[in-house]
Amino acid sequence: MEVAKIVPQFFYDVIARVIPGTAAIIGASVAMGYDIVNITVAPFGGSTKLLNSSFFFVTMLFGYSYVAGHLINPLGDILRPLIEKLFPGQFHILRTEISTENGSLPENMRDLLAKETDMNDSCPVPDGTQAQNKGIYTSLLFIWADWLRLERPDVGARLVKLRAEYRMQIGLTVAATITLLLHVVSCLAYQYELNIILIVFSLCVVVLSSTGYAQSYGTFQWSVINNYYAAKCMPHPVPARQD
Repeated sequence: MEVAKIVPQFFYDVIARVIPGTAAIIGASVAMGYDIVNITVAPFGGSTKLLNSSFFFVTMLFGYSYVAGHLINPLGDILRPLIEKLFPGQFHILRTEISTENGSLPENMRDLLAKETDMNDSCPVPDGTQAQNKGIYTSLLFIWADWLRLERPDVGARLVKLRAEYRMQIGLTVAATITLLLHVVSCLAYQYELNIILIVFSLCVVVLSSTGYAQSYGTFQWSVINNYYAAKCMPHPVPARQD
């Protein structure tokens, strides 16, 4: 596999998996009053040498965070419907622009995209009619994104970054929610005093990251739509000038 294909995927994992996973681990340890360093070394018997090794701590935290990022990922899909209700204008942009008269796209651009949704050879809409199901429009959007990754690698790399950003935002929402719930449960179970600062901070992260998720997802959709239209209007990229 080419390095150019590996690098975007690596950064996707760092942004979309490791960052939310790290937030979840740190948040959970703070919420329950545990020392994150001891938790990291605990599976290895609490070795003193490992306990004092910054390199070992960072390496293990990176690995734990990657796994944790995958584990909390499905929880983001559970929260998505709620966020979608709060920010309806940032979701299902393709469907809204094509199937309503109030879209912001130019008429020629709208006609081309409508034709693509009706007669896309790579993934035809059932019965050859325009799909009313939101899920089909979402599927088409991601098909176009994958097509752009193959046909326009530079555009594809930017789309991977945007996709990683909105996955990071929803991951941070989940991490903050887990932190808040674990802290409340721990305080009730062990009769600790509630940490108001931690609660307020977690709530702020939930609000800000949810808003960021909606905005980032909207930006991703618009980037796919605009770049797909540009690619269809100019099928062959203009070669770079050689001086």
